[in-house]
Amino acid sequence: MNAEQLAYANQQLAAMLRDGLPLAGALKELSATLGSGRLRDELQALEADLASGRTVADAVSRRRLPPLYARLLTAGSQSGDLASALTLAADHFSALYQRGLRLRTLLVYPVLVIMTGLAVTVLIAVAHNGMTIHFMGEGYRNVPALQWMWVLPAAFALFALSGIAIAVLPPLRRWLAWRVPGVRETRVATLSATLGLMLRHHCPLPEALQLARELEESPRIRGELDSWLERIARGEPALRASAERTLLPALLPWLATTPAKDLGDGFLRAADFFHRRAMYRLDLLVSGALPVSLVLLGGVAGLQLIIILNTFAGLLSWLGSE
Repeated sequence: MNAEQLAYANQQLAAMLRDGLPLAGALKELSATLGSGRLRDELQALEADLASGRTVADAVSRRRLPPLYARLLTAGSQSGDLASALTLAADHFSALYQRGLRLRTLLVYPVLVIMTGLAVTVLIAVAHNGMTIHFMGEGYRNVPALQWMWVLPAAFALFALSGIAIAVLPPLRRWLAWRVPGVRETRVATLSATLGLMLRHHCPLPEALQLARELEESPRIRGELDSWLERIARGEPALRASAERTLLPALLPWLATTPAKDLGDGFLRAADFFHRRAMYRLDLLVSGALPVSLVLLGGVAGLQLIIILNTFAGLLSWLGSE
């Protein structure tokens, strides 16, 4: 489900609820403005369930909505402040969309460099080796200069295979997501926002942690959240500093508890902090990706040109000696 569409839908719903429109009527009005897609289908079905007399919690449980969004709708309706819950949800999904957009933009340059480099180096190697063998004869097929021409294509092919492995292997993606600067901050911001949104709507901390654990893909992070739950079960502070090395930054518990009067506000402040840090680091990577890509492609082209010139110098020398 598109995060940008979900953010827009929540902004509109919150505005209509503040104007006094009931949720079922607001959903009906909103569905009429949305294009066809899964979000519209789910909201229309939700409106039909509410119109038939179902409670918000019952109607939401029948729909295929994002788990955090479904919990927020239920919590907001139970607290009597659904408009506020929808506004917070809109902010969360808008930030989620912005981070996802930066990540996709960042991935464009490496993909272009790898594919362009692979195509160019293969074409140059084939043309160079074909011309050399044509002039020098089949006896030159295995000379080192011709073999070295395939080193760069092989390197680009290796990078391409690595990218494919990251795309198709979820465990590898999960491992990288919590270790690559910029990407790691996006995950911390999402986790913090999940906890903050639930706590702001009177959800107990263990329940909020359990939801965050269900949404988290990394086994290592799930284990760290389990340790928080175990501390709560023992009556200890869940967010105390740990002597163990963790993937979650030590700054997260500090931001969430100092000097927040409410833990939900603390986690939302932490989410905003890590969101801004993620956007800053991703912007730096995007800004540096283009010049680095150009330098890399220029270096590759220059290296192959040197090999070609060296080969042709040897060819001219051989022709002159004949």
